[in-house]
Amino acid sequence: MIPPTSVPSPSAGPDDDEKSGKTPGDEFLERLDDKLMRVNHRRWMRLKAWGEVLDAAGWCVSLPTVEGGVWLSPNARHDLREGDSPPADRHAGGEVHIWGSRSSGHRPPDPLAALTIREREVFDWLRAGKSDAEISVILGCAVRTVEKHVANLYHKLGVRNRVAAIFNSNQPAS
Repeated sequence: MIPPTSVPSPSAGPDDDEKSGKTPGDEFLERLDDKLMRVNHRRWMRLKAWGEVLDAAGWCVSLPTVEGGVWLSPNARHDLREGDSPPADRHAGGEVHIWGSRSSGHRPPDPLAALTIREREVFDWLRAGKSDAEISVILGCAVRTVEKHVANLYHKLGVRNRVAAIFNSNQPAS
């Protein structure tokens, strides 16, 4: 049996490949390149959307573009002083840069500022690696109470799990 890839198409003549000068390998590479460009564009659009979310929260964001340039969030454009150039040399490895604004003392809000004193206590024990049950013993309350504090904490920090909560709390406030 002949493999399907080697069966000539009915519309293509035997010398069509010779006229176009393309080999099956060239066609494969073109299709692969096209697919990679589409995937990279979709990923970049998602990254830009997150940059816009961070910008709305008061952060300055700069991202490398697919074409090799730099995208700056509105806060980043405002933050760069007249004559400053975007940090293009820093994007050589494809890194994303996020920083607090220098201008007019504007700083992104502290995500932990919205927590109550008890939620901060629970959060400190979460950061120390304690389970809900261990925290309930330490604080002298029911496990369900600790679970409720943790749920409130996740909601206020805008996260879904402990790892994200701890990671977000470790971000520099610049």
